[in-house]
Amino acid sequence: DDETGTAYHEGLDEVNRLRMELINKYKKHLEESEFDTMEKKLDILEHELKIRLYYLEQQTQYQNENKKSGKAR
Repeated sequence: DDETGTAYHEGLDEVNRLRMELINKYKKHLEESEFDTMEKKLDILEHELKIRLYYLEQQTQYQNENKKSGKAR
């Protein structure tokens, strides 16, 4: 993925879009257990994307701090 996390942000947007579609279009056609399972899967995807985005942001911050301290020497 890119260094800015664009793909992760797009993934989070897609998860939110799918969640809204699940609620608005499919909830009335699914059994409650099926709906809950799909919600949990979307939650897992969202959580994984947030973790990866956090890791990327931390890595970028660490690299920026090293560049700053390296130039000062």
